[in-house]
Amino acid sequence: MCTFVSVIKNLINLLTNLIFTRMKQLYATIAVVAAALTGGSVTALAAQQQVTPEGFVYNISDAGTASLFTILPGMPGASVTELTIPDVINCNGVDYPVTALEANCLKNHASVQKLVLGKNVTEIGDYALQGCSSLSEVQFDDALKTIGNMSFYQCTSLGNLTFNEGLETIGSYTFWQNQPVKSVYIPASVKKIGANPWGECSAMEKVEVDPANTSYVVIDGVLFDINVETLICLPCAKYFIETGMVYTVPSTVKVLLNNCMRANPFMIEYVLPEGLETIGAQAFLGCSNLTKLNIPSTVTSIGNDVFLLLPKLTSFSVAEGNKKYRSENGMFLTADNSELIYCLIASPDVVIPEGVKSIKAKSFQQKSALVNVTMPSTLQSVGANSFTGCENLEKVTFNAGLQTIGDNAFANCKKLVGADLTGVRTIGAQAFAQCDMLTDVKFGPMLLSLGRLAFNNCWNIRSIELPGTIAMFGTGVFSNCQRMTTIKLGEGLSEIPEGCFTTNLLLEEITIPSSVKKIGRDAFNYNVNLKRVTFNEGLRSIGGGAFTTCDLLKVELPSTVTEIGDLSFSNNVNMESFVAGSNLKTIGSGAFVNNVLLQSAALNDGLESIGADAFSGTGLTEVVIPASVKSIGKNVFDLCDELAFIEDRAETPQTLTEDIFSGDSSTSYDYVELRVPAASVEAYKAADIWSKFSNIVPLSSGVEDIESIGEVRITDIYDINGVRLDSPAPGLNIIRTSDGKVRKVMVR
Repeated sequence: MCTFVSVIKNLINLLTNLIFTRMKQLYATIAVVAAALTGGSVTALAAQQQVTPEGFVYNISDAGTASLFTILPGMPGASVTELTIPDVINCNGVDYPVTALEANCLKNHASVQKLVLGKNVTEIGDYALQGCSSLSEVQFDDALKTIGNMSFYQCTSLGNLTFNEGLETIGSYTFWQNQPVKSVYIPASVKKIGANPWGECSAMEKVEVDPANTSYVVIDGVLFDINVETLICLPCAKYFIETGMVYTVPSTVKVLLNNCMRANPFMIEYVLPEGLETIGAQAFLGCSNLTKLNIPSTVTSIGNDVFLLLPKLTSFSVAEGNKKYRSENGMFLTADNSELIYCLIASPDVVIPEGVKSIKAKSFQQKSALVNVTMPSTLQSVGANSFTGCENLEKVTFNAGLQTIGDNAFANCKKLVGADLTGVRTIGAQAFAQCDMLTDVKFGPMLLSLGRLAFNNCWNIRSIELPGTIAMFGTGVFSNCQRMTTIKLGEGLSEIPEGCFTTNLLLEEITIPSSVKKIGRDAFNYNVNLKRVTFNEGLRSIGGGAFTTCDLLKVELPSTVTEIGDLSFSNNVNMESFVAGSNLKTIGSGAFVNNVLLQSAALNDGLESIGADAFSGTGLTEVVIPASVKSIGKNVFDLCDELAFIEDRAETPQTLTEDIFSGDSSTSYDYVELRVPAASVEAYKAADIWSKFSNIVPLSSGVEDIESIGEVRITDIYDINGVRLDSPAPGLNIIRTSDGKVRKVMVR
């Protein structure tokens, strides 16, 4: 355990140092550019980094060598078509040999068509010229020793190259997708070649190796190590100009390197020898015409995604005697039957064998023939992307013991109708996303985790009932379930996360359990028919936009809520009333903006902040600002055309730096009456912004006898702490009446 912790700490320290070094270089570059733009042929910064007027940035090492770090956008060098790396750069009278092109230094520079290396360049770093799509010619100098991983990846115009004698290392995937390449000649000096440097070079027919090379050999145009034990590269166009389209791997081969045969569109069969031990990751991926494959008994290791995208495979088997793997009905399994690794040939009805505990990632991916799947009673986990894109899959019989469903496991299964997940504990991100026909989903009491967007865009789900056991609840889980009408949330849930139920167009009501402490940003955003939300005591905060563009008629917060975020209840055009709980501290910007029918907002003593535009565009007729309010934002009551008076109970005017009403409604200062404590009238008249009100008057006690309210009907009653009452209680009451007014009345 101590060793493991030590390794992790060392890795963290290494990553931290790398990030710090890179950031330091970037900051230095900015400083250098600023200096270069003000003059000078080459500007240096502490002899560590320098930039030329063309925008080429070089790093200077302690050993006195230079390396190309980047070309700055917008500078002349960024648009050159022919790029020559100099032998040396001079700074402050000192020549520094340019010995390297650093990782990523010219990545995605689309203008470069020709690259000429200086005589001192010994290394081209990883990804150095990746994505230079116009690059068609490279001139290597004899000093070059190393070409890094993916350094010319996706240089789609780059054809045949002449490597220099003296080159020692060619990295993995170095020249991938360089479509014009037809042949490669490897010098005698090359000692190390990574995983298939020429993968997906669709025109490549052969590899040649200098006869004096002691590390590699070519047999029939295919590249091997010198002992013919590792197959490195079978060119994509091999056998395109020959007949047969069947390749027999030499009997001495023990290892098929990663991607070594990938994306060969012409092969119909690979004959693998007994004695083969390892098949590297993606070795056969994308061999679109491969029809037959037999795994020898000696194979003990197979990498990821080896069998992906083999649409024409009709014959697959594992030789008898293999102690690691077996096959059954087109399925590739471990010998002990515990793991289904891949389904190579899918029939409409698949029964996964008993004993299988896990289905590996991508195992049934895009198997369009699949219609029905029956899981075994032993199954515990379904891997990521395992059934994604099975466009005709209609039914999956889930077993009671299934515990984990991975990310994207059933995503885009357009015809899947139901999912009984009553035993499942963990459902990964987007696990059932875009299952258009999914209508019936059942969860059980063991559910602990729902990943991000797990059921996003499942348009036909009608109802869900979530247990209170969920501890990890991802964002947007049920977003855009447009036909959802019923949501039942179990007690025990502590949070409704960001965007969880957004755009559920038919949902009309929801009850928030008392265990929920937080409703996240946009949680119920754009539920255009949502009319009723029952908030329970225990809720503390409501995130920004949580209920924006709903159809809420009134909002009454429990006493435990302390914060409602920006735009939290905005665009509820039919909302008539809002009652704050007794402990609300903050109303966010635009919280009720554009609620045109909102006539009543009962704000609590203890409220401290009202954000900008909070009540802009509402139908408020009167507002009482508690004395506790310390901050009032810009345009807070803008475009409130029905507003007759504002009652501010603060004895000291709040400091305002911007208008309560915007320029478009600045005349509101003339007709809206401002009522303030009698002793504070002059202070308000002298205060910035407040002084714009034409009519500032002392407020009365505002307390009426209940008998004085006349013929209007009492609709709501609260005590002085904002707690709802069933009937008037002796003492001071706050009531709302049928004429839309809020009054303080004394019941004697």
